[in-house]
Amino acid sequence: MEKLEKVNKISLYVLVFTVTFENWNPFNLGGIISITYMGSILYILTWLPLLKSNFHLKPLKKYIIPLLLLTLAGILSTAINNIYAETIQNTYNQRFLTLVILMILIANQLYNDPKLISKVLSVYIASIILLYPLVLLGVGTEFVGGRLKLFGENPNGLGVKVVLAFLIITARLINNKFTLKKFILNIVFALIMLNLIMMTGSRGALASVFLGIACLIFYMKTSIWRKATFAIGGIVFSVFLFNYIMSVNPDFSNRIERTIDKGDTGREELWSTAWLIIQDNPVFGVGIAGAVPEMFHYTGRMMYPHNVFLYILMTTGIIGLIFFLMFILALARNLYKNFKINNEIVYLVMYVIVLFNMAKSGGAIGKIFFWFFFAILIGSTFSTKYITNNHVHILDKKNN
Repeated sequence: MEKLEKVNKISLYVLVFTVTFENWNPFNLGGIISITYMGSILYILTWLPLLKSNFHLKPLKKYIIPLLLLTLAGILSTAINNIYAETIQNTYNQRFLTLVILMILIANQLYNDPKLISKVLSVYIASIILLYPLVLLGVGTEFVGGRLKLFGENPNGLGVKVVLAFLIITARLINNKFTLKKFILNIVFALIMLNLIMMTGSRGALASVFLGIACLIFYMKTSIWRKATFAIGGIVFSVFLFNYIMSVNPDFSNRIERTIDKGDTGREELWSTAWLIIQDNPVFGVGIAGAVPEMFHYTGRMMYPHNVFLYILMTTGIIGLIFFLMFILALARNLYKNFKINNEIVYLVMYVIVLFNMAKSGGAIGKIFFWFFFAILIGSTFSTKYITNNHVHILDKKNN
């Protein structure tokens, strides 16, 4: 059993590392077999012999039930609006279900061994840092309109992945015990990540940096003077970063100016179209299969509404949105409970940034990156008492 658990743990690290390269298809198999897909299959296979002994349903029920009800709401909505559903598979979102299963398995593994969370986040950071030498070498790199794409990854998607790694590093700089070696190393990593963010030209990623820093400072449990010092430092850093981008990156600065001057986010038409569809189908929505055809009918483009809340409301109606909000709010409640106990700010910040970006990303419901971070957040709420080199973590399973 120990060997099986070790293999399962290694496969988790492999999966985490591949999340950064979600769109990379190394064998050119028509977009079917990505490196993340292979990592996911490996991880699920290593779980099969452990299900009976290591899988625990009870601590996850509060998260599983709302998502199961959301799936049933989607099936019901598609059955009511069956004009676009040609097969049984069209009545539900298969990728969504697969990602929920992955989320549950990862969260369950973190429930069994909470000390894994810190290691998993370190592996994730390492995968983000690896992007920089790949960009310098031009491996999988493409610049479209002055914006970095890596292995086909959308610049906005790439940007938010880097932002979350940057905020984890920043939280460690603030909270961990100071050592000069770790401080210098983390500063270097943070600068690399900021450079990558600038290369993506993502306004949402830049906004996420500012929002994340504000959340880190706001939720800090410290003296008023220390918090004020960090707040001033955060403001100075944000102003400097903004001015630096505006002066050295003309493509990025033009995008920012359009947003400031005209309120242009590039999503207004999609959001307004989704809202028109919702107004016509408020209770049950248009069904899973009807999302893209209905958007095409209004806009002439085969696109999702670039907002997970609008997508769920459009496809499953108010009923489905209620179930999704039950999942989101259950997670928020438990994250806040644990924050009051262990003062781990980073998980609340990650939660805010994940939701902020799901509210502006196309197809977010089907991206492994977001569900991986939901798994991390759920895992952080499971509690045991354990000590690491830098922290004493005191968590309480009774709250879960």
